[in-house]
Amino acid sequence: MKRIYLLSALVLGLAWQTEVPAQQTYRWVDKNGGVHYSDSPPPDDARQVQQKRLGANSIIDTTDMPYLLRQAVQNFPVTLYLNVECDKYCEQARQLLQKRGVPYSERPLRTKEEIDAFVREFKLKESFVPALAVGSEHHAGFEASAWNRALDNAGYPAAGTVPPTRGANPAPAPAGRPEGG
Repeated sequence: MKRIYLLSALVLGLAWQTEVPAQQTYRWVDKNGGVHYSDSPPPDDARQVQQKRLGANSIIDTTDMPYLLRQAVQNFPVTLYLNVECDKYCEQARQLLQKRGVPYSERPLRTKEEIDAFVREFKLKESFVPALAVGSEHHAGFEASAWNRALDNAGYPAAGTVPPTRGANPAPAPAGRPEGG
């Protein structure tokens, strides 16, 4: 019996000393403003590239998110699309996301090119904001019940189960006024 304990202690000690090679990770923003995390290098047109080398004991900063929230953020990132002259519906949309504690990024539609890309992505005839992307699911126009359903289906916690957020991730600097938005 003493040998089993000794052997177990030896195996545990060796396992503790074994080093895992460091892993290279990347964070970047694509041409549409989407944030990506990957272990492979970003494409050449990526912006705001951050490169990190993580060792065996490295911890990725997840701003103390609960596990289920981290999974939802990783698998179904949330983006709120707005025009620069946001009305009460845009503010209600922000409040819904903030009250639920949903980490999100904001994409203000400032230029004709941004508006055209938005219309194509959402398969619309014209720009209709506020709009929400939860992963690949799109919702144009603010309808709280539909937005809550999309967030629920993606695994985001209900309002009151995580602390509210303070707002969106920083948006890029203004590039001009939208044309027809």
